Amino acid sequence: YEKSIRHPQGIDATFGDAPIAAFNRPEIRRVAYTWRDKFASPRVADHFKGHLSAIVSWAVDRAYIHQNHLGGRCARDSSDRCELIWTPDEIALFLDGDAERRVDPAPTHLRRLFTTALETGLRPGDIRILSRAHIQATEKGRRIYIRTAKRKRFVSIPVTEAMGRVIDTTPKGQLQIIVGERGQPYAQTPSLGQAVSRRRDECGIRKELQLRDTR
Repeated sequence: YEKSIRHPQGIDATFGDAPIAAFNRPEIRRVAYTWRDKFASPRVADHFKGHLSAIVSWAVDRAYIHQNHLGGRCARDSSDRCELIWTPDEIALFLDGDAERRVDPAPTHLRRLFTTALETGLRPGDIRILSRAHIQATEKGRRIYIRTAKRKRFVSIPVTEAMGRVIDTTPKGQLQIIVGERGQPYAQTPSLGQAVSRRRDECGIRKELQLRDTR
């Protein structure tokens, strides 16, 4: 953060004299991306913009600003995956298979995992720890209320019809919503992605797609 703020072309040099009210205007997003794109290194550019957004989030939390117009992420770094999306046909193939291609339907544990990723937008690490304790009743149905591992913040996610079926078919004695093939919780987060990648390859789906791209 210190480097992003104190850099000669960094946050303080570029935005330090801006009135706080400027960050309440949607146009600030265009200004921020124009500033970000001036940096030669995509990784540095993404870090600087991300740190500016974090500062604005701090200001929103303390009611200096009404909304963070710099939220969300579409990175310049070559590792960016914001345009990698599972298509409806790929989702259907993953879940239901294809008789003509001799691809069987996905086993139950993978259907539950993949559906949960699609319906909640949770990261794999949060899916791994998702349990009955995170399901709450609301006036209009149910929600998932969980503190995310990366941001350390609580999120509230409405339970969709498809996600409701996953929850309702969870065995009564099973605490974790998502478990592996043998009915045991996943010991490590990478195991979820590896299971999805193996199924992806069996189906002949694009190799660049990963579990996290369901988000």
